[in-house]
Amino acid sequence: MLAIFTFSIKALVLVALVSTSLWLIFPSFSGMQRYVKDFLSERANQALLLSFVQNPVALLIASDRDIEKKRFAEAELKLELAIGLLEMHGATKSRMQAYNDKLTALKDLPKSTGAKDK
Repeated sequence: MLAIFTFSIKALVLVALVSTSLWLIFPSFSGMQRYVKDFLSERANQALLLSFVQNPVALLIASDRDIEKKRFAEAELKLELAIGLLEMHGATKSRMQAYNDKLTALKDLPKSTGAKDK
């Protein structure tokens, strides 16, 4: 019984310390949201984060969703990264051509996005 009581006290102290630490590190949640939004508004930062995606099909699906939402620059970026992955892994020419055709068609559409090229 004493072990459960000791564990409970230690758990409460740990939760209090973690909560206080998080509050000190992230005092303003709205400020953090603004920082993330500003970070993701730049094309180079988007490419950095998307480079962790190692599945060209996932990038293709994400670009299709961006096209539906009329975010053409983001869709183009995702297709370019997908093509890079296909090249890196030695995909067949027919597979590469399908992605390149989609990218070419996308480049003909107007750019209506807030992403800044830097």
